[in-house]
Amino acid sequence: MRAFARLMMLLLVVVAIFTSYIAWQRTLSSEQKQLSHLSGILAQGFEHQMAKQDVIQQILAEGLEVSSESSSTETAQDFFQRMRPYHRSALGYAMLDMQGNVLGSSLPEYEFAPDSQSALDMSSESLQEAILTRSFQIGRPQLSTTIDKWVTPLYTPVFDDDNEVRAIMVSMLIIDSDNAAWSELQLEDNIEIVLVRDDGYLNYMYPEPATRERYDRIYQTRASEPLRNLIREQHGWASYDRPYNMAGGYRHHYLWVEPMAQYGMTAVAMKDRRYVIMAWLSNLALPTVVWLLGVLVLIYGYRRAKRLIDVSDQDLRSLNSQLSSSLEQYDSLTQLLPVGVYQGRVNSEGEREVTYLNQRAREILELPDSLPLERMFTEIEQRIHPSDRYDYNHQSLKAAREKAPLYWQGRILVGSEIRWVEVQSIPQVKDNESLLWNGVIIDTTASKRAEEQINQLAFYDALTKLPNRRMLQEKVKNLKHKMQSIPQYAAVLCFDVDNFKTLNDSLGQQAGDDLLVTLSERLRRSIRDQDFVARIGGDEFVVVLTRLSEHASAAANQTRALAAELIRDFEQPVALNESFYRVTASVGITLFDNDTRSVDTLLQQADQAMYQAKAAGRNTHIFFDESIQTMLQDRQELVRDLHRAIEDNEFELHYQLIVEADKSVHGVEALVRWSHPDRGMIPPNDFIPLAEETGDILLLGEQILTSACQQLNEWHQDPERKHWTMSVNLSVRQLHSPSFVADTLSIIEKSGVEPQYLVLEITESMLLSEPDDAIEKMTALKQHGVKFALDDFGTGYSSLSYLNSLPLDKLKIDQSFVQNLHKNESPRTITRTIISLGESLRLKLVAEGVETKTQMELLAAQGCQLFQGYLINRPTPVSQIDLVLKRLQEGSEA
Repeated sequence: MRAFARLMMLLLVVVAIFTSYIAWQRTLSSEQKQLSHLSGILAQGFEHQMAKQDVIQQILAEGLEVSSESSSTETAQDFFQRMRPYHRSALGYAMLDMQGNVLGSSLPEYEFAPDSQSALDMSSESLQEAILTRSFQIGRPQLSTTIDKWVTPLYTPVFDDDNEVRAIMVSMLIIDSDNAAWSELQLEDNIEIVLVRDDGYLNYMYPEPATRERYDRIYQTRASEPLRNLIREQHGWASYDRPYNMAGGYRHHYLWVEPMAQYGMTAVAMKDRRYVIMAWLSNLALPTVVWLLGVLVLIYGYRRAKRLIDVSDQDLRSLNSQLSSSLEQYDSLTQLLPVGVYQGRVNSEGEREVTYLNQRAREILELPDSLPLERMFTEIEQRIHPSDRYDYNHQSLKAAREKAPLYWQGRILVGSEIRWVEVQSIPQVKDNESLLWNGVIIDTTASKRAEEQINQLAFYDALTKLPNRRMLQEKVKNLKHKMQSIPQYAAVLCFDVDNFKTLNDSLGQQAGDDLLVTLSERLRRSIRDQDFVARIGGDEFVVVLTRLSEHASAAANQTRALAAELIRDFEQPVALNESFYRVTASVGITLFDNDTRSVDTLLQQADQAMYQAKAAGRNTHIFFDESIQTMLQDRQELVRDLHRAIEDNEFELHYQLIVEADKSVHGVEALVRWSHPDRGMIPPNDFIPLAEETGDILLLGEQILTSACQQLNEWHQDPERKHWTMSVNLSVRQLHSPSFVADTLSIIEKSGVEPQYLVLEITESMLLSEPDDAIEKMTALKQHGVKFALDDFGTGYSSLSYLNSLPLDKLKIDQSFVQNLHKNESPRTITRTIISLGESLRLKLVAEGVETKTQMELLAAQGCQLFQGYLINRPTPVSQIDLVLKRLQEGSEA
């Protein structure tokens, strides 16, 4: 019994020591939180104050420019004096040019003598740093003789239109101003806060020193070397020995270091260890009383136990064994569970602690086995993600208040990893009014990531990570729902990359994917925060602009301006395969408000306007209107009529003569015309691009070539026309058709025409895609005698290297050069160069669009051999060719 009493006394001593230790740790933790809170508020307040001053100085600089532009009489000095009543925490403002001249100032002591102020000296280190870094800088505190207070000079660079520093805005911030963000801090008498510059000087200190001499000295000398070394090497919670007097005395201080790298400052909150010890002793008062009561109870119990305990040692051992066995069995069962099991207690005063935690719970939370249970709750709370901490506190407090089960899902931080957990707990009320919580912790990270992956696949584009069409539809639906209560317009912009297929085919799919990713990132960066962008397929992007004006005309102007900015960013050169390419876009736009149009209708209208932009020449943007819808419907009808016209052979050929300088006929060019039964004669520019797009050009081109060869064979039966050639235009689809060579040779053979009289005309743009394939097919036909002409020469994109490798016989000078020959020397120089180039390559030159006799004579004098244009004849049906020849002969004789 005595041994038990001694053991209990020893246990009480251990408890006393442990309680003292826990109280000390809690005291340190409390002081750490307090100092961290104070230094954080000081840092945030200072950063906010400096950012605000930077903005104020920028606004003053801009205001000075506006004032100067709007009023020719108000000087910079007048402007700053007018702004003087609005100074709050600043003593005043001044502006310096790059030579150090004061453009204007509201600093009281320098209104008439600005050069006497060292802060306005161009040699000031902080001022030069502001110029070099092109950013806001903070100078060392200086004593203002006007208000007898210490002020901090602030420097903001002012930029010109070329983004070069043209001036410096300077202000003097009053350090202990009542408007300062830190002026309202409620501090205990034994806590000090300071702002330390990177060069070691103090920028602020509270509480202020008792004497003016010491107050001035703290801003004139550097902080102590131990403090400077500490803030350079350590951040957060720390301690150091602070010099106390000139004799070398030190006092140990605890402090929290909060760096502000952006401003070259460090916020420090510190407290003397003596006051921390006093707080600790204060916290030990109640445990000490409890301990003494425990000693008294132990003495009393010891005496009572000697008389009352009637239980044998064997019974006690048996009871203890059963209890230990039950605990071991419970612990073994919980270790087998795949979830974390825990037990916690909340006492009547709201204090919380963990009383049990199984191994799986420790693994989920990554808590070390050595961590004691009494520190467990603090560690667990610190692991909750900051964004979810409020929700957790709200849910747990609500469950405790209502004594209801707790269910919470959220994120925890385990090192650099984010884990999702699910917490379920049931409360149990004890007699002492405390709550015992029994619950489980489930790691749901894997299922959450799988859910995110499913969501990513369902609502986001796999390549660009942008929202896909489904997500876009949901966003626009939600937007239209919000617009029911807010009168405003929004806009849908449909972007389509011009000539993407050509680029993708020539550079490869990987380059095409890289291009799409680059363009998606540009659009994502360029849009405003309230707007959103999606990729809805292929090379097509959709941008939705929100919060536009409630007036349609103003909303349209806003959309036009924003679209222009997006297109400018879109068109910046892109690096692909170690080369740079400039990409353009065709953009269709539709405006909408709270109307009845569905999301699909809006996308369809933007898409239709985009196609109209492509039809208008690409690289532009067009708004949707009803006329576009009518035009597209008309286009669809024209497509149907085109199919029928090819089947019914409604197309006919008109012929334009190609003559030599003496107007003797060299040959003809076959030009297709469509005589529509209802629409009349349809120009080729209206149906040829349509046939190219639908693929009907292959069948139409075959019909044209067949008719032309048959007509040429018929003309060759006349000995006077035996030498005529027949020129026929090819399309890019025909040239790249796999059966092009075989089909052409078959038509020539069936018509009976000799191949050397057939001239197939191609354009330079047709060689952009698969030039080697085109050259191979041209060479194959060339070997059978077929000739080739390069049409519209000088307006395309092919290089001279391709021109030299093409099996050509003729160059056709584009009519744009021919028609301007009489205006100035430049077109004549171009035609002379083209003719010289053709002669060097041994090619015949054909001038297109010859309309006057002067043009023909000028070209003939330069060496051009063949001519074609309205001067000779307009495209004419075969039935009128004889009349044209007769008129031409009469004109030559005349």
